[in-house]
Amino acid sequence: MRNSVSGIPPLKGVGQASPTADGGREARGFARLALRSLAAGLSLCGSVAFAAEAKLSWSDNSSNEQGFSVERSADGQNWEQIGTTAADVAAYTDASVVAGVNYSYRVNAFNEFGFSGYTNVATYYRNVAPTISAISDLELAENESSQALAFTIGDKESDASELSVVFESSNTNLIDISSVQFEGTGADRTLTLTPLANRFGVALITLTVDDGEDTAIEQFIVTVEEFVPPSISLTLSLGDAGARVGASFEVHIASSDLSRFESVVYTLDGVEVGSSFSAPFRVTVTPTSEGAKTLRAVARVV
Repeated sequence: MRNSVSGIPPLKGVGQASPTADGGREARGFARLALRSLAAGLSLCGSVAFAAEAKLSWSDNSSNEQGFSVERSADGQNWEQIGTTAADVAAYTDASVVAGVNYSYRVNAFNEFGFSGYTNVATYYRNVAPTISAISDLELAENESSQALAFTIGDKESDASELSVVFESSNTNLIDISSVQFEGTGADRTLTLTPLANRFGVALITLTVDDGEDTAIEQFIVTVEEFVPPSISLTLSLGDAGARVGASFEVHIASSDLSRFESVVYTLDGVEVGSSFSAPFRVTVTPTSEGAKTLRAVARVV
């Protein structure tokens, strides 16, 4: 987790002598040349932000250069020219840096007589963004919690325990921070979601991993399906005589989906008269008094 730079001390100028028309010699040389410190520019790439350019600048104290040559090395030994600048242009931007590589830079001036010596070396390191594994979209029933959702985080420069994970929901009326339970402090983490009670809808969940300099983002969609109870109706077996005091009759339920019922409790004028735990949830009822009665069935749905 670092973007590092180093300052450059001045380099003494070098020169060449050439004959003049009157048989004398005149000296032409380069004045002092030095790199100043590097600066890291910020850029955005997809869901991860990081310093994407190495910006070099140096002191131009010469008056007769035709330009400057900029060289780069990825190992401090093998150098290649990556660009040149015109005379009096003492800055260069390297936009081809790759994260995780320690780069070294050096510069020398040139004119028709050749090249100056090199400056001392400046170094630059572009931070590697942290990582987070994918989490699949999730479907839940209303009032249902998720299983523990496993994900992995990591970083090249930092220990996983030093990384922060930030939670964000696009629909806080369905899932908010109180709905979230994180577990784990190292690379392996889990996330359990419990949507708010009696709510349904869709939320986009965003997890942001931060190493203090760059970030990585993982997003997934949570869909909470609305609870729609199955239809239910009562079927009574009364016979030709109908309901009579002291005469028993059978009652059971009919439904669009009996498999969703766990149990059914029957009441007559609010008093429980029977229960059943298997389809078609049949019970026998025996009225004990005359008058209009209300027979009700309350089903537990799974």
